[in-house]
Amino acid sequence: MSQPVGFGVIGANSFVANAAVLPAIDAASNAQLVATASRSSDVPERWADTDVGSYEAVLTHPDVEAVYIPLPNGMHQEWTEKAAAAGKHVLCEKPLAADAATARAMAEACARAGVQLGEAWMTPFHGRYQEVVRRALAGDIGDIVTIDGAFRFTIGPDANDNYRWDPDQGGGALLDVGIYCLGAIVEIFGAEPTAIMTAQTHRGGVDASTHARLDWPGECTGFIGCSFVDEEFQQLAISGTRGAFVISTEAFTGGIDDTEYLHITEPPSELPLGTRRPERDLDATRTVHADANDAYQAMVEAFAASIRGGAEWPRPVERSIEMLELIERIQDSAMPDPEQLATSVVPVDEFCDLTSGVTLHVQRWEPPAGVELFGRPWVLTHGLASNARLWDGVARRLAARGSLVYTVDQRGHGQSSKPDDGYDVANCADDLALLIDLLQLKHPAVAGQSWGGNVALELGHRHPDAVAMVACVDGGFIDLREAFPSWEDCAKALAPPRLAGTPLDTMRGWIDDSAADWPDEGRAGTMANFEVRDDGTIAPWLTFERHLTVLRGLWEHSPSDVYPNVRVPTLLIGADNGDVSWTSSKRDAVDAAVAALPVGRAHWFSPAHHDVHAQQPAAMTELLHAASHDPRYFTTETTR
Repeated sequence: MSQPVGFGVIGANSFVANAAVLPAIDAASNAQLVATASRSSDVPERWADTDVGSYEAVLTHPDVEAVYIPLPNGMHQEWTEKAAAAGKHVLCEKPLAADAATARAMAEACARAGVQLGEAWMTPFHGRYQEVVRRALAGDIGDIVTIDGAFRFTIGPDANDNYRWDPDQGGGALLDVGIYCLGAIVEIFGAEPTAIMTAQTHRGGVDASTHARLDWPGECTGFIGCSFVDEEFQQLAISGTRGAFVISTEAFTGGIDDTEYLHITEPPSELPLGTRRPERDLDATRTVHADANDAYQAMVEAFAASIRGGAEWPRPVERSIEMLELIERIQDSAMPDPEQLATSVVPVDEFCDLTSGVTLHVQRWEPPAGVELFGRPWVLTHGLASNARLWDGVARRLAARGSLVYTVDQRGHGQSSKPDDGYDVANCADDLALLIDLLQLKHPAVAGQSWGGNVALELGHRHPDAVAMVACVDGGFIDLREAFPSWEDCAKALAPPRLAGTPLDTMRGWIDDSAADWPDEGRAGTMANFEVRDDGTIAPWLTFERHLTVLRGLWEHSPSDVYPNVRVPTLLIGADNGDVSWTSSKRDAVDAAVAALPVGRAHWFSPAHHDVHAQQPAAMTELLHAASHDPRYFTTETTR
């Protein structure tokens, strides 16, 4: 038996080295850890006897034949080339470099020195991943149509010193975890898509999230979603003409115990326009277990074997460079930052005459020039005594991401017509259904706030074929009869103040004081709840009498009777205003709703105003965009 390969590690105190690679070298049958160093602190106690004090000392150690480099991306070239100059083989953490040109220079330096260069990406060595890709390539689910990879996690708002946020260190979500999302796509479809469409959010000069669609000939499509700012989630789904394989637990970073994946044996079924991946019959789903293995140990053993000449390194450096070239193409195809694009979105006013005799005022928000129309349309509506303008910040941002958006003044509100009756929740839901039909929208997502959330819930109940999903923003769960058994008590407690005749400047001052942390467009939207009279005073668009009529309709609405019969995915968005007693009862109501809904999920904003859509439009946009574009959104855990 040949002598084990002596490994040195520079940056031994990094998370991946400490948690995964150092134990893998210890466990490998053909490798031995002989030297380590860390500049940030001491080498972990378990390997303290291998600490040689400096990176340079690792490179000059006579028993070190190969060096593992887990340093930040921006440091890979320097230490790879130094290791090569010292005659050491290099296993460098993924991505190999921050760009393809740098990776080529590293490869050339190692070739000149006659040493092996490998990218330390362990996923292709994991038994479950290998089996799923092998079976897909073998045709077990027919011709492959769609591959969808997602890797999301949250670095956190206080982690500003994390190198992943640093453009000089090769930061960004796509570069950090995009390789995981792209791996199976490239292996099955190749690295040269014919078309790429990319949307990104940015922070500090790098992408905080990247979502991309990649197309190949023969209607083959890959989707990737990677993020530093979303809840942790990994999934790989490979869909074919006769079924699908899905890895939904630690799809790319799975350990020894992660062997389970799903084999869906039915062909895809038809879904409405805009759905990214076909639904499957869950009755035709079976759980499969692949052989267990330690992917890091397998990677180390494969690299050591390539050094000893026992086998070729299975991932030649050319493939790593090819991946970086594709990542650069995705970056180059990215649309400008949606936050910047959103400023150029201008709505168009429309008045829609419904067959019910009501005319609804809507604003149409289209994507700006250069942004393709992509994904589901949105219909956004407001709460009691409010108006559509409070959605302005969200509407323009959704449009900047490629959605067609309509914001709606419900009957009696804003510039819509004001009949004396028809304000019960069911009738207002029917108004929205008629509007969707009139506008010829195909399965839009619908969001309503407060009372409008109850209207959106009722819409999902009464007209499930008209909508793809509903989102209820601090509403949908409102059941006034629990607090006020009699209508008289409800009317007495919740009757609105009589604001007609208030001076305009006085009202503006009240709003500025109460919504000081809101963006300007949120406060302007609140001012739009009122018409301005010639004498300089204001009056609510919704009259006092009609306000009570709407309130009576809300009091009569029982959402708990509706929940079990809502057949569309339903997102309940709660706003925690810091009042523990009030928020506690609200959370109980939301939990009960999610438990009763066939497909329900909750998300909380904290701290947040009841009009959180106007207060935090950017965060609300990210949530709604993810819920409507990610087919896995309603299959993951509730966000608390």
